[in-house]
Formats: sequence, C-alpha cells, structure tokens
Amino acid sequence: MSPIRMKLLRAAVTASLLLGLLSSSYAPSPVHARVTPPPPPTGHVKVQLLGINDFHGQLDFRAIAGDTVVGGAAYLAAYLKRYKMTNPDNTLLIHNGDAVGASSPISSLERDKPTLDFLNMLGFKVGTLGNHEFDQGVPAMMAQLNGGMDPINPDITHSHTNIDYVNANVIEKATGKTIIAPYVVEQVGGEKIGFIGVVTMLTPSKVSPSALEPVHMVEQATVVNKAVVALKAQGVKAIVVLAHDPASQSGKSITGEAADLANAVDDEVDIIFAGDNHVKVNGYVDNKLIFEAYSYGIAFADVDLEIDPATHDIVKKEATIVDVKQVNIKPDTEVAAFVQAALDRHPELSQPVGTADQVYSNINAHTEEIALGSLIADAMKDSMHADFAFMNPGGIRADLPRGNVLYSDLYRIQPFGNQLVKLTLTGAQIRTLLQQQWGDTPNKIKTLQISGLKYTADFSKPITKRVISLTKEDGITISDSEEYSAVVNNFMASGGDNFTVIMQGANPVAGVTDIDALYNYVLKTFKHGTITASVKGRITNLNVTNVK
Repeated sequence: MSPIRMKLLRAAVTASLLLGLLSSSYAPSPVHARVTPPPPPTGHVKVQLLGINDFHGQLDFRAIAGDTVVGGAAYLAAYLKRYKMTNPDNTLLIHNGDAVGASSPISSLERDKPTLDFLNMLGFKVGTLGNHEFDQGVPAMMAQLNGGMDPINPDITHSHTNIDYVNANVIEKATGKTIIAPYVVEQVGGEKIGFIGVVTMLTPSKVSPSALEPVHMVEQATVVNKAVVALKAQGVKAIVVLAHDPASQSGKSITGEAADLANAVDDEVDIIFAGDNHVKVNGYVDNKLIFEAYSYGIAFADVDLEIDPATHDIVKKEATIVDVKQVNIKPDTEVAAFVQAALDRHPELSQPVGTADQVYSNINAHTEEIALGSLIADAMKDSMHADFAFMNPGGIRADLPRGNVLYSDLYRIQPFGNQLVKLTLTGAQIRTLLQQQWGDTPNKIKTLQISGLKYTADFSKPITKRVISLTKEDGITISDSEEYSAVVNNFMASGGDNFTVIMQGANPVAGVTDIDALYNYVLKTFKHGTITASVKGRITNLNVTNVK
C-alpha cells in the first residue's frame, strides 16, 4: 500500500477520535481563540507538517529530473492539498525562508506580490526569513509582511500576510528588539507546538550591507535556547526550529550550520528545518530530526509527528522528501489560473531573443571561469565601455537553456535587477579584489566572472601571494599604480559578498540594469540568431587541491 493511501486509512480510523483545534499566538504574549476545549485525546496526537524551503518565487518553474518533469506552483499546490487530506485537521503548511528573492520574473516584476499571495492562497501558517527576504532592504521586506505600499514600486500594494513569520536572531539597531516575533505557538489537535525562527549567520556576506543597515545579527544558539525557556514556561514541549541554515548529508552524516545548531541547542528542540543551499537532507543530529527539501518547489518535506497528550512531548518524528513530479497528478486549477494570469500581465517575457544549441550552465560559477559567466561579464563591459568587468557568481541564478531563448530566460539568469556601476580602480585594488574572492575554506570561494583581463592563481600560495600573473586580455601587464575603469553591479559596489575594496573605487557612474545590459548585448551580438558562449581562458587556477 502506498504511503499516502496508508495515511488516508489512518486518517479515516482516527477521525472519530480526534477533534482538531487550530489557533496561533505570537510570543511573548499568546493570544488564543475562544473555543471549547477538545475532549481528552485517546492515544498519541498525530500531526503533519508540510514544508518547503527556498521557493524563490518560482511560480512557473519546472525542471527535468531524469525522464521526469518536476516543479511548478500548480503541481506543488496539488501535492500539498492531496497530502493535507491524509490528516486534514492536524496539518500545518510551513516555509523555511527565501520564499522570495532571486525570483521568477512573473513574481519579481511585481515585487514578489504574486508569490506572497500564492502562499496565502494555499494557507501556509508559519514561515521564517531567509537571507533573500532582505535583498531589497528592511522597509521593503516589512511592507511585504505587514501590507501596504511597496517602497520600491509604489504601484504595488501588498496584502497583510496571514503567515506567522518568526525570527529570533535579527535585531533592530534602533530598539534592540527582534525585527519580528522570535517564536510562535500553534495549537494542533489540542497540542501546542512552538516554532522558532533563525536565519543563517552568513547573511551579511550574502546581502548588500545597505540593505541590512537597520539591523544586526546575533548568535543563533543563544536566542534559540532563550526562546525554548520561554516556550517551556508556557507548557510547550514540542519545539521546531525553522533555521534557514545550510546542511549537507553524506550517508547518515549531516554537517553544516544547521547541524552545528542542533548540537548547540537545548534537547527540548525536536526538529530543525534547514535551508539555503538547495539540497536534500533527511536524518538526525543529536536526536533532532533535520531535513531540507531542495528548492524552487520541486520537492517538499512531509513530516509526521506523534505527540503524547500526557507529557506533550513529541515521541515520534520522521520526514519524507517528496518530489513534485508532473505525472499521475493534475495541476491545481485555481493556482494554474493564478500563474497564467501573472504571465499574461507581462507579455514581454515571451519575446524571443535567439536560440542556443546547448545548455550554458551556471554550475561551477563559484569555483572557476564558466562560459555563461564570461558572456555576462562581456555584456557588462560592453554596456559601460569599461576596461574590465567583474560579476559575482551568486548573481548568476539559472542556466541559459537549449533551444528557443526568451527574454524570460535571460531574466531568470539575472533576476535581481541590479544597476551597473562603472568606477575607477588601481591595479593594486584589482589585485586585492581578486584576493577577496578566496576564503579560508573551499565553500567560501566566490570566483568572479571577468572580462577584459586574465590572471593565473597558484593555490599553493597564501591568498595575498596567490595571483602570480595579472594582465589585460591582450597580455599587457596590469600595473599596480595605474588606474583602470571597471564595471560591477550595485550589490558589489556597496561591498556585497565581502568585496569591500570596491568601495574605495573613484568616480562612480551609474548605468543600466544588469538584465538590460545582457539583453541588449545578446541582441546586438547574435541578432536573434544562435547564442554562443565559451570559456575564454581568462582564469587559470593552479594547485587547487592545496586548498584545505
């Protein structure tokens, strides 16, 4: 019998025994709906959590996994509704951050209002903040949560979210208080479940410093444990941490920031929902269930809990990561119509720009020169007639697909709408910029995609000595004392990704957005024909295995 049929059978057997009760409260002053208390339950209370992470506004996204198509908001909705029917009274929908940011154009062009409306439409109950929620600044994020006019696009008015958002480790500088509620208590089947939220401590290196200016971050374990104490004082023994923290798994071994958090927090914490690095994780650390469900809505986590009504503890917990396959299930008609309406509002997205004979992938952009990165850097350099161009790898968000290429495909590659900035750097500052690509561990490397120059790096040497050759593309040496024009995006210009030397640049001049530069360059260069890209030999890395 399939898992979902077994769950339907269990739901039918227990339906006459359990009376669902659902209300929520924000800490530290709970507010509970006035309802008649349920009768004492018989046996354990079965609760289902259905969770997504790193959705990134991908309402119309789909991908090929083997011979199967996965993803799409309408299919995700169909799966969530089907699974919810296995335990309709005791199911909560949750999301673990980065619901928006680096979004599909049908969402980002409307300041992610379509994605937020989609989450409300489906009835998501609890969510936390990821680093990308901060991309456009704190005021913009708060408008998305609290409703009202968008400060970046006044033509957009957000609805107040119905989702209980929580975060305990982002603190307002002005007040010294958490930016939103640190935790929330939800009642399910007569039992209280506490949800605590935290965002990765890597956020300052992922978000523009100007966007984070009103806030600062504090260490996660301390604030989680503080929230646990407050929850236990309210009689809450079932505790979930929504941690937008990366995790990785090899066999049964789970590592990363989420695993470190599991080892550091109170054992009253039962579950940690990981995120940020877009992978599949499902296992245990320090008897805490940790899971992550890829990204972009191509999968979700089905978490089944059993709570002892006598002790209010979670006595059983297990997760299944479910792929959102577009087979043997019909897309949800309401959501499909909603997504199509969003597409219809932006006919420009379907404009053809050319074709490609192969996929130009964004994979490995953080560690080496890639063809797509060189194409983007060439477009930046051409747009502002600069000597050099530098593109941060985290801003290359998608592949250039094989076959017909539309404007929407270019937009997916560069969805942030960052403005280009040309400024003056000395050769010595350019050398420092290249050094700032390299952290002390491989996972901190952020290889810049470049145009107009080339270099050789010997990874057996210390970072300050690593660049052993630095020239223009024609082979002329770049002098430390000479000045050059360089183009970057405004994220990098403000010191984003820890490229702080760029802030020393002189004579800044604003240009077009990165997507406009790429679109114009592709049309000018390939004239609606075949789009090609190649590795130019601009970056040569030696002795890479010496990086510990």
